[in-house]
Amino acid sequence: MSQEVVLFALLSLITLVSGYWVVRCRNLVHAAFWLMPTFFGVALLFLLLGNELLFTVQLLIYSGAIPITVLFVLMLTREVMRPDRTEFNRLGAFGAAAAVLFLGLCLAGARTAGNPAPPPSVPADLTRRVGEGFLTEYLLPFEVASLMLLGALVGAVYLARSDKKARSEVVGLQRKKLMGQAREEEKHADAAPAGVADGRGDSV
Repeated sequence: MSQEVVLFALLSLITLVSGYWVVRCRNLVHAAFWLMPTFFGVALLFLLLGNELLFTVQLLIYSGAIPITVLFVLMLTREVMRPDRTEFNRLGAFGAAAAVLFLGLCLAGARTAGNPAPPPSVPADLTRRVGEGFLTEYLLPFEVASLMLLGALVGAVYLARSDKKARSEVVGLQRKKLMGQAREEEKHADAAPAGVADGRGDSV
């Protein structure tokens, strides 16, 4: 068994195990942390296949930016950060059946494919060409995508703040209602001894 096969099996095991815990963790914050080794394992698989561009994109965007964004959204909403609340998925059996079916299709495809054709040669300066394209020919779409992500971030902050304000208003109304009920009970409690005293005076 060659060294590449052993390394591929090890990276695949790391990716599969961390991906399994992403699905199984009931705490969403822990699931977001398990995303990091999952994406990192995929990035190393790209590097093992000799594609430095996809390795860099996977490492910078998915292994770094996506988990941080997920954690930011979770901490911003605060509803799923409550310690007395656990999130779980009721479709575990369906997911396991889908995973087994997908694995069977992959094994069947690998057996019927035979010896695959050798991959085409990748230019040595592919990463430099892509970088130059982002900064020259495709600069406008690149900046538009950045603005869309910024707009989504601002919208998430606005929705979280408005939701927090609405919850505070509801809590304020409930507090006022409880205070009103307490005052009414105090009035009734004060009126009851006075009525008893008046009744005793009349009987005398």
